[in-house]
Amino acid sequence: GGWAHSRDLIYVSRLFKAYNTEEKIMETLKLAEECGINTIALHPKNLPVVRKYNDTCRGHMQVISELHIRPQTSVQEIGDMARKVIDGGACMVQIQGQCADDLVRKGRIDLIAKMLECIKKEGLPAGVGGHTLAVPMACEKHELGADYYLKTFHDLNYWTGSFPKHQVEWFEQGYRDNIWCTNPKETAEFMRTVEKPWIAFKVLAAGAIHPKHGFRFAFENGA
Repeated sequence: GGWAHSRDLIYVSRLFKAYNTEEKIMETLKLAEECGINTIALHPKNLPVVRKYNDTCRGHMQVISELHIRPQTSVQEIGDMARKVIDGGACMVQIQGQCADDLVRKGRIDLIAKMLECIKKEGLPAGVGGHTLAVPMACEKHELGADYYLKTFHDLNYWTGSFPKHQVEWFEQGYRDNIWCTNPKETAEFMRTVEKPWIAFKVLAAGAIHPKHGFRFAFENGA
């Protein structure tokens, strides 16, 4: 995909895709397992690469996959997508964060509920991703029954995150592709009230925050 969130460095997405050959991906997955990482979250189209790695390199990498559900997606399509990623080897499945943001904004949480139902019928944990705090709040309010949440989470103590005028959600006017959690304090406070596990992502703000701080910040706030 090459989704680098690289601010004004417009060449980075192309560089990512050129660098990550299949051989390099296999090497990276092997290194990850050697370092104790046994699960990754991936776009569905990358499932075959992980399956090939596990088959050819005797790996045990697990995959959390995602479904891209839009307001116009039918119930039949949701079921088809769910079966496809499960057949592809996913061990957990969630609705992709930006899609969940959009469904909540447009009042289509019924589709989130249907996705959760489809995955649970297959016996796998079903989760909900999100960039805006409104997503887990809506899911909890309406008791949709998610097994876990995946939420963007990082502090704003970096240069491009420190300007109040830029601290807006991705769907609001004035957004720039450099902030993914506009309200970390409120997010941490709300997630403490949720009796379900949650996974923090974008914890380094796409490279703007040092790993020693970003990971510690996420863990210390409940992720």
